[in-house]
Amino acid sequence: MARRARATAGPLALGTSTSTFTPYDCSASAINNNGQILGGCDDTSSNEHAVLWQNGTPTDLGTFGGPQAEAAGINNLGQVVGFAQTSTDADHGFLWSNGQMTDLGLNFFPAAINDNGQIVANAYDTNTYQGHALLLTPD
Repeated sequence: MARRARATAGPLALGTSTSTFTPYDCSASAINNNGQILGGCDDTSSNEHAVLWQNGTPTDLGTFGGPQAEAAGINNLGQVVGFAQTSTDADHGFLWSNGQMTDLGLNFFPAAINDNGQIVANAYDTNTYQGHALLLTPD
């Protein structure tokens, strides 16, 4: 017989900033060993934003000037990967670290990051639409 996990303290609603996000349209997708929670919230125009919750406080990770961003993975250093749109709605991969978003390139979709900073991602050729699995290793 399978065992079920039980919450010992009961569920905890993650906070939102109602001036930025609609309070009823947030989702969590990942957690690291430090309790930092990764997810997304829709703004009042229904655009998704990548959000990092630390101690119950949400932080909007931003975009590259476009309307949306989506977070995909977080490591135990609090580094986040995902993709964000530019002002022309082009999708670019990002690495968010220490409050700064770094552009990883067009049609690049990071999926996860480990504690060594290695990023696994998918990239798509805009001419052939072929997908490629990638591993990025920092210098």
